[in-house]
Amino acid sequence: MKRDERTQLTSVNILKDLYIKFKRITLDEKITLQQLVNRSINLYTDDSNFRKEIGEYKGLQLASGSKF
Repeated sequence: MKRDERTQLTSVNILKDLYIKFKRITLDEKITLQQLVNRSINLYTDDSNFRKEIGEYKGLQLASGSKF
């Protein structure tokens, strides 16, 4: 199978609880994780307000958040 040259295969770790919540929500929505990632990266690279909001986001409460 030939890989699309416009795409980049990556591997990411997603917090399990967040992924489960995402999957539940997307049962009714028409968005995939791939679409969310591509749109989020596009906003992050093109919109300085979005980039600042993400950079300042403190909503993930983890014991060790350096990875996330």
